[in-house]
Amino acid sequence: MSKEYQKLYYQEHKDVIKARSKQRAETHKEEIAKYMVKYAKDNAEQISSRLRQTYLRLKAEGYYQKNKEKIKLQDRKHRQTHQEQVDARARAKRLKLRGAVCQDCGSTEKLHFHHTDYKNNLGMTLCPRCHGRRTREARNVT
Repeated sequence: MSKEYQKLYYQEHKDVIKARSKQRAETHKEEIAKYMVKYAKDNAEQISSRLRQTYLRLKAEGYYQKNKEKIKLQDRKHRQTHQEQVDARARAKRLKLRGAVCQDCGSTEKLHFHHTDYKNNLGMTLCPRCHGRRTREARNVT
């Protein structure tokens, strides 16, 4: 069956399909409840992870809505006090200086541009793990 045919069939028989679905749900309540409990047990980690992500996203959205002006003010203040870094990041993004692989380990996942000199926009492409290591090393040296 093609998708187009399925869509047409559903549109033409929507009421009948919904009624059958509702009837099946009512007649097989216990079976469906058992299946849902089993599914929840078998996939508890995945479900809790999704719920946690949803909760954190909603919490962050709520915080942002309540503190929108405060956050914008903090962003402006940060941009003013760290203008050199902000400009360097923007230039790196604009010029697409980010390479295709981490220059330390060769990873291709979630690459960052590690600035070694913000004034001249010098740096290297690194994965998050290598970027964190390089940043910690730089902080320990100075």
